[in-house]
Amino acid sequence: MQFKNNIIGKILTPVNRRKFKRFVDKYNGDFASKKLSCWEQFVAILLGQIGNCSSLREIENTIKFHSKEQYHLGIKRNIARSTLANANSTRDWRIYRDVFIDLIGNLKVNEQIQTKEVIEIIDSTPIILDLEHHKWAQQTRNIKGLKVHVLFNSSENIPTYFEITSPKVNDIVEGRKIDIQKGSTYVFDKGYTDYNWYYEIEKSGAYFVTRLKKNAKTESIGEIQITNETISSQVIQFCNKVPRGGKINEYHHKPLKKVIVQRENKSPLILITNDFK
Repeated sequence: MQFKNNIIGKILTPVNRRKFKRFVDKYNGDFASKKLSCWEQFVAILLGQIGNCSSLREIENTIKFHSKEQYHLGIKRNIARSTLANANSTRDWRIYRDVFIDLIGNLKVNEQIQTKEVIEIIDSTPIILDLEHHKWAQQTRNIKGLKVHVLFNSSENIPTYFEITSPKVNDIVEGRKIDIQKGSTYVFDKGYTDYNWYYEIEKSGAYFVTRLKKNAKTESIGEIQITNETISSQVIQFCNKVPRGGKINEYHHKPLKKVIVQRENKSPLILITNDFK
């Protein structure tokens, strides 16, 4: 595919080269690298993505075709597909994760969005791998491969954080790493159940919405309020000060709002939140 250098240059403009180098140095990305730098790898993969290349051979040919523009893109010479393949398999992927997160942080939020409540969705999803060809990958009862943990800002419609881990890493382990922002609402499933984490979210001035586990020990401290035929709510509190695991429940005897959503041909959806608005 033919490109004009000024177009590729504009696409690369948001990438701060100094920050890029810091990310590379952080993970020793260019250590003992003579044939291909991380920046050259990044530009090569970007060209392949833009050109809809389906193989490393096509990327190799695309770079050769644009030999006159290589200097302006920061590429020193033609890149052999074997060299690119080696870089893709050995370079630390966290370099490009940090570049992605930095770019996301530079996105401008629309003025219209700034007036709305910020809703962050926390979730995980599997990356299924063939263990025959990826012997390094791990497996659980349900997942063979990897797990991606994502924080998705539904107000801006963009991911703001992600991490790739072994499938054996529990969701709540990654959830606790998220930097909670005051005023935001965090929505997550039962895989993130940790009463003390709920407490930390509230202490940070943020809100959460999640599903209540069936075996959670709660007691009612208010009357049921009926919103409509489908939705009702009630103020409750956790009554188990030391739940299973031995840690003191910091959310013990603190009010929460239980929301019951009736569903057709299904059992009711039971949610809890610290948002009483």
